Amino acid sequence: MRFRSVVCAGVASAAMMGCMTVTKFDPKASTSCTDRNVCAVPVTVANCAISIPPDKASLVMSGKPIVILWYLTPASILQKYTFNTANGVALKVDDPAAQFPTQEAVFNDHAYLWVNRNTNFKVYDYSINVVDSGGRACPPLDPKIYNQ
Repeated sequence: MRFRSVVCAGVASAAMMGCMTVTKFDPKASTSCTDRNVCAVPVTVANCAISIPPDKASLVMSGKPIVILWYLTPASILQKYTFNTANGVALKVDDPAAQFPTQEAVFNDHAYLWVNRNTNFKVYDYSINVVDSGGRACPPLDPKIYNQ
């Protein structure tokens, strides 16, 4: 029980650290994460076209973990889109440094949660994969995460 309390306290502390965008990698970046160590990324799907603001996520908190939560917007959910259960949000390369130890679908495949350890200074390509109500895959969106 004590271990669970320590883990819960650690997660709560991590959730208070924050994340933000970095414009030096993507000058068009216009959305920043202001929640303490939880970076919420709204995913909009219309006519099977996926978008996020900005189209490249630039996350910074060197050496500190960041929780990233991609979630479908209410309009996208009403149109019956869900994250692909096999690879809703997926790295395009292997993760030998284990920067993303937690990657899972949550909230009935309407959200995807990652934990980014953010200790390896690298650019990570990933894809956002959504399916329509008939299970047909929409063209993926391919943004980036910048750990620095």
